[in-house]
Amino acid sequence: MPPETVASSSPASWPSRLPAKALHAIIEEVWRLPATKHERWDLYLTLAASHPRLRETLVSIASRNIFLRYGPSRKDIELYQLVASQVVPDSSTQDTPIATASAPSSDSPSANWRAVLQTAHIDFDFTMLIHDPHGKLARLKAARAPGGMLTHEARPITDPPVRSEEVIVRTERWESYLHDVRAAILPDCPCPSVTAFCAHKVPHCTACTLLRELAELFPALTHIYLRFDWTHPPDEDDGWLLAGGHFPTIRFLRLAVFPECRCTPAGTHRKGCVSPHLFRLFPNVRHLHLDSPVFLKLLDPPHSLDTVTLEAPPKAYIAGREPFATIMGYNVAAALRRGFLRWSDRGDLHEQQERKTKTIVVRTGAVDPQGFEAAKAACGEYGIAIEKEVVYVG
Repeated sequence: MPPETVASSSPASWPSRLPAKALHAIIEEVWRLPATKHERWDLYLTLAASHPRLRETLVSIASRNIFLRYGPSRKDIELYQLVASQVVPDSSTQDTPIATASAPSSDSPSANWRAVLQTAHIDFDFTMLIHDPHGKLARLKAARAPGGMLTHEARPITDPPVRSEEVIVRTERWESYLHDVRAAILPDCPCPSVTAFCAHKVPHCTACTLLRELAELFPALTHIYLRFDWTHPPDEDDGWLLAGGHFPTIRFLRLAVFPECRCTPAGTHRKGCVSPHLFRLFPNVRHLHLDSPVFLKLLDPPHSLDTVTLEAPPKAYIAGREPFATIMGYNVAAALRRGFLRWSDRGDLHEQQERKTKTIVVRTGAVDPQGFEAAKAACGEYGIAIEKEVVYVG
């Protein structure tokens, strides 16, 4: 066999034989898999060293899919410092990143890196901020410094053993981590999209504090996904956290769980309860995406809202029966009767000027979910468009 044939069929040459789209899809799927900081670092170094085309594709993907995980290690920050140093514009498009062989050459991101961040998504895991089982714990006490930045005062926990749903943080390390992220790779970050994830329930006031800090870290934010559940400690009294905390740039808001109100008596709210005030934080949101059911008639979103996406995956709700999907937990018909999405019917001048058709999108399986026909009839009655997207198969 000729030498060139042997070389072209060697395992190391397979990236150059794959179509560009196929190679990109494979690397992107691998990169987005859950991983620790060290696993992602090892993956990057291994793929980048294996083939020039793999490195070029990997830099393109890694620069637009950024995973930050709060904790003592700074491996995630170091990784994206390396990625930032290897991003240069493609001469044909001026915005598509390609890899270079150069090592990090400076402490600040290049103009090319900042340009790439304008289309990036950042996945921010702050689980260890809420629950860190190691070291000295401190409660979160936030306050506004003269410059407008949030500061935190750490005080030792001297109470009886805290419940898992109480706020426990390592304040000093959190501030240090945010400082390192901002200084190393994201000063005035132009990234428009962020997912905030926590594996533990997050108290209402802490979530508001985190939102403010994310808004300061990502001033160009237009899309945010709050991928965590909420808890409302019974004695929380931090209503000032809601004062003035508006995020006018946000257009897309996705909630894994809407913050439930458990205040008593019914109809009253403690100062720290986010439920009746959440949408005041996002006065210009246009698209609301809900992962889990909540009575829509209880929501009071801004009149800028024109699209609502409802997740309705097939689930085994009843033991021994086949999985089925339902949107009855959203109670769409009752919400529309109460005026949800019908701002123009109530004389809103801004809405009358735009006259944009409101839309409800149901993401579900192939079979219509329970309650879909009733929702469809109600939407037809009130001039609301309703669409079904089949995203859950198999």
